[in-house]
Amino acid sequence: VTPIPRDTIRRETPALDGEKGLFRAFPKDDVALAMCFDNDLTDAAGRHTFREYNTVKYYSNGVNGACAEMGMTGFAATDGLKDFGKGSFTVAVWLNVDRSIHEDCVVCSNRDWWWKNRNANGFTFVLKNNDTVMSLGCPTDHDNFITPLPAGVESGWVHIITAVDKEKNELRVYTDFAFTRSMPVNPALLADNSAPTFFVGNDAGGENNTKAFPNIFRLDDLFLFNRAFTDEDAARLKEYYGLD
Repeated sequence: VTPIPRDTIRRETPALDGEKGLFRAFPKDDVALAMCFDNDLTDAAGRHTFREYNTVKYYSNGVNGACAEMGMTGFAATDGLKDFGKGSFTVAVWLNVDRSIHEDCVVCSNRDWWWKNRNANGFTFVLKNNDTVMSLGCPTDHDNFITPLPAGVESGWVHIITAVDKEKNELRVYTDFAFTRSMPVNPALLADNSAPTFFVGNDAGGENNTKAFPNIFRLDDLFLFNRAFTDEDAARLKEYYGLD
């Protein structure tokens, strides 16, 4: 079994339509967004254009090719994902963790995480010092679903898959492609998780990682899918990375 690449460069990002590409593993219509962060903010699926705020930095030691450093120093947003979250969905991403984040660091979001507007349609995915959080909201309520980071991993790359299943009213998490936990979700929080603008590296208010908390973090391969991942999907994504 190939170990999870905690701190090494593995390979260049394969072409999505290539023999080892993401679209060979998953139908293209299932992929809502594919950001590989190979020195730019391109959606490799070719659907969405991002606006850059401040300066997003890039480094060569990503899991696939380069990776991005985002947060207080730079983040991005698009208006092209306004329908994402109406149905079941999945967020998959590599996060470089070093246990140095003691406050809420928003990885991606289409709603506020800060105190102003948490009760709103949408979702927010957050990295904390010892866990990750998927927060789901509706106009009258919100709830935070917490998953601990792997024990014993003090630094390096960790892969997180968070699947929001609206048919089963549950949220499933896969850590390093292995099923970690499932949590029931109030159906009211699943009615509509879409919102006009999707942010990477900050919350939808554009303030959490800049004004509230001076967070900086690195990520690679942020993929959004238009359905809730199963165990088989997680295994297929692991195989895409050559980790079967």
